[in-house]
Amino acid sequence: MLGFVQQGELPHESQQTHIALAYDAVPYNHPEYYRGRGIVGILSDGMSSRLFTEVREKRGLVYAVSASSHSLKNCGSVLCYAGTTSNRAQETLEVTVDTIRALANGIDKDELSRLKSRVQTSLVMEQESSSSRSSQIAYDWMYLGRVPSRQEV
Repeated sequence: MLGFVQQGELPHESQQTHIALAYDAVPYNHPEYYRGRGIVGILSDGMSSRLFTEVREKRGLVYAVSASSHSLKNCGSVLCYAGTTSNRAQETLEVTVDTIRALANGIDKDELSRLKSRVQTSLVMEQESSSSRSSQIAYDWMYLGRVPSRQEV
Protein backbone atom coordinates (compact mmCIF):
# COMPACT_ATOMS: atom_id res chain seq x y z
CA MET A 1 0.00 0.00 0.00
CA LEU A 2 1.24 3.42 -0.88
CA GLY A 3 1.54 5.53 2.24
CA PHE A 4 2.69 9.10 2.37
CA VAL A 5 4.31 10.19 5.60
CA GLN A 6 3.89 13.92 5.32
CA GLN A 7 1.85 16.28 3.25
CA GLY A 8 2.30 19.98 3.03
CA GLU A 9 2.17 23.03 0.89
CA LEU A 10 4.63 25.81 0.31
CA PRO A 11 2.53 28.70 -1.01
CA HIS A 12 4.05 30.79 -3.77
CA GLU A 13 2.32 33.18 -6.13
CA SER A 14 2.54 31.44 -9.50
CA GLN A 15 0.53 29.99 -12.36
CA GLN A 16 2.47 26.74 -11.96
CA THR A 17 2.19 24.11 -9.28
CA HIS A 18 4.94 21.59 -8.64
CA ILE A 19 3.85 18.35 -6.99
CA ALA A 20 6.39 16.05 -5.38
CA LEU A 21 5.62 12.63 -3.95
CA ALA A 22 7.96 10.13 -2.32
CA TYR A 23 7.56 6.66 -0.94
CA ASP A 24 9.81 3.93 0.40
CA ALA A 25 11.19 1.26 -1.91
CA VAL A 26 13.63 -1.61 -1.56
CA PRO A 27 17.34 -0.73 -1.37
CA TYR A 28 19.86 -1.61 -4.06
CA ASN A 29 21.18 -4.66 -2.18
CA HIS A 30 17.71 -6.17 -1.68
CA PRO A 31 16.92 -9.37 -3.65
CA GLU A 32 13.80 -7.68 -5.07
CA TYR A 33 15.61 -4.50 -6.23
CA TYR A 34 15.36 -5.26 -9.95
CA ARG A 35 11.68 -6.10 -9.62
CA GLY A 36 11.07 -2.81 -7.80
CA ARG A 37 13.12 -0.88 -10.35
CA GLY A 38 11.14 -2.56 -13.11
CA ILE A 39 7.88 -1.41 -11.55
CA VAL A 40 9.19 2.17 -11.55
CA GLY A 41 10.13 1.62 -15.20
CA ILE A 42 6.56 0.63 -16.04
CA LEU A 43 5.42 3.73 -14.19
CA SER A 44 7.77 6.24 -15.75
CA ASP A 45 10.34 5.07 -18.33
CA GLY A 46 9.39 6.49 -21.68
CA MET A 47 6.47 7.97 -23.53
CA SER A 48 4.44 4.77 -23.21
CA SER A 49 4.79 4.66 -19.42
CA ARG A 50 1.73 4.79 -17.24
CA LEU A 51 2.29 8.23 -15.75
CA PHE A 52 3.00 9.81 -19.13
CA THR A 53 -0.02 8.10 -20.71
CA GLU A 54 -2.56 8.58 -17.92
CA VAL A 55 -1.63 11.97 -16.53
CA ARG A 56 -0.26 13.80 -19.56
CA GLU A 57 -1.60 12.22 -22.75
CA LYS A 58 -5.10 11.06 -21.80
CA ARG A 59 -6.01 13.91 -19.47
CA GLY A 60 -3.66 16.71 -20.45
CA LEU A 61 -3.09 17.65 -16.82
CA VAL A 62 0.66 18.27 -16.79
CA TYR A 63 3.53 19.56 -18.83
CA ALA A 64 5.87 17.15 -17.05
CA VAL A 65 5.43 14.00 -14.98
CA SER A 66 7.97 11.42 -13.85
CA ALA A 67 9.01 8.92 -11.21
CA SER A 68 12.51 7.73 -10.47
CA SER A 69 14.06 5.10 -8.27
CA HIS A 70 16.74 6.14 -5.79
CA SER A 71 18.66 3.70 -3.67
CA LEU A 72 21.48 3.49 -1.20
CA LYS A 73 22.86 0.43 0.53
CA ASN A 74 20.16 0.11 3.17
CA CYS A 75 17.29 2.30 2.00
CA GLY A 76 15.43 3.06 -1.16
CA SER A 77 12.77 5.44 -2.36
CA VAL A 78 10.72 6.42 -5.36
CA LEU A 79 10.47 10.13 -6.08
CA CYS A 80 7.67 11.45 -8.29
CA TYR A 81 7.18 14.86 -9.84
CA ALA A 82 4.32 16.51 -11.68
CA GLY A 83 4.33 20.05 -13.04
CA THR A 84 0.91 21.51 -13.75
CA THR A 85 -1.21 24.63 -13.54
CA SER A 86 -2.62 25.73 -10.20
CA ASN A 87 -6.23 25.05 -11.21
CA ARG A 88 -5.36 21.44 -12.19
CA ALA A 89 -3.19 20.63 -9.18
CA GLN A 90 -5.71 18.65 -7.12
CA GLU A 91 -6.83 16.51 -10.07
CA THR A 92 -3.20 15.97 -11.06
CA LEU A 93 -2.36 14.78 -7.55
CA GLU A 94 -5.35 12.42 -7.47
CA VAL A 95 -4.71 10.90 -10.91
CA THR A 96 -0.97 10.52 -10.19
CA VAL A 97 -1.60 8.71 -6.90
CA ASP A 98 -4.31 6.54 -8.49
CA THR A 99 -1.92 5.61 -11.31
CA ILE A 100 0.78 4.62 -8.83
CA ARG A 101 -1.66 2.58 -6.75
CA ALA A 102 -2.99 0.82 -9.87
CA LEU A 103 0.36 -0.94 -10.21
CA ALA A 104 -0.87 -3.28 -7.46
CA ASN A 105 -3.32 -4.69 -10.03
CA GLY A 106 -0.45 -5.99 -12.16
CA ILE A 107 1.16 -5.17 -15.48
CA ASP A 108 0.42 -6.44 -18.96
CA LYS A 109 2.70 -8.30 -21.37
CA ASP A 110 3.16 -5.27 -23.64
CA GLU A 111 4.36 -3.13 -20.73
CA LEU A 112 6.83 -5.82 -19.70
CA SER A 113 8.08 -6.24 -23.26
CA ARG A 114 8.67 -2.48 -23.65
CA LEU A 115 10.47 -2.37 -20.29
CA LYS A 116 12.77 -5.25 -21.25
CA SER A 117 13.64 -3.55 -24.53
CA ARG A 118 14.47 -0.28 -22.77
CA VAL A 119 16.63 -2.06 -20.18
CA GLN A 120 18.53 -4.01 -22.85
CA THR A 121 19.10 -0.86 -24.89
CA SER A 122 20.30 0.98 -21.80
CA LEU A 123 22.75 -1.78 -20.94
CA VAL A 124 24.18 -1.76 -24.46
CA MET A 125 24.52 2.04 -24.45
CA GLU A 126 26.16 1.93 -21.01
CA GLN A 127 28.83 -0.40 -22.40
CA GLU A 128 29.70 2.30 -24.95
CA SER A 129 30.52 4.86 -22.26
CA SER A 130 33.61 4.22 -20.14
CA SER A 131 32.51 6.71 -17.50
CA SER A 132 29.00 5.20 -17.23
CA ARG A 133 30.31 1.66 -17.01
CA SER A 134 33.00 2.53 -14.46
CA SER A 135 30.46 4.42 -12.35
CA GLN A 136 28.12 1.41 -12.38
CA ILE A 137 30.96 -0.96 -11.44
CA ALA A 138 31.95 1.30 -8.52
CA TYR A 139 28.32 1.56 -7.39
CA ASP A 140 27.86 -2.22 -7.55
CA TRP A 141 31.09 -2.86 -5.70
CA MET A 142 30.28 -0.34 -2.99
CA TYR A 143 26.69 -1.46 -2.37
CA LEU A 144 26.80 -5.15 -3.29
CA GLY A 145 30.42 -6.10 -2.71
CA ARG A 146 30.43 -7.59 -6.22
CA VAL A 147 29.77 -6.68 -9.84
CA PRO A 148 26.76 -8.51 -11.32
CA SER A 149 27.13 -9.72 -14.89
CA ARG A 150 25.20 -7.86 -17.59
CA GLN A 151 23.17 -11.05 -18.08
CA GLU A 152 22.17 -11.04 -14.41
CA VAL A 153 21.09 -7.42 -14.64
